[in-house]
Amino acid sequence: MSLDTKREEIRKLEEKAQMKEQALKKSELMLEEDAIRFDTFLKENDHEAHKAIKRAEAETKAKQEKVAEIKKLHQEIQAVRLFCFILLNFTIIFLLVNNIFYI
Repeated sequence: MSLDTKREEIRKLEEKAQMKEQALKKSELMLEEDAIRFDTFLKENDHEAHKAIKRAEAETKAKQEKVAEIKKLHQEIQAVRLFCFILLNFTIIFLLVNNIFYI
């Protein structure tokens, strides 16, 4: 092999190595960009998950408060019904007693 042929072969190998190095750098850059995007996605996802948990906790608390209020109102309704029943009985007794004495 002549010296020129060897130099040409070395030049081609260096050019090929340089192209591979550029491709490798490009791949590394793309990998870094993907890692940054993925990290951003994870942070946003974590933030949204925390927001969803807080919203669910708030909704659960509100529901528990509504259930407690409904229970309290049912108890008040029962108390009013009992009062009305007692009042009706006293009214009936009053009318019966008054009718007996006025007959």
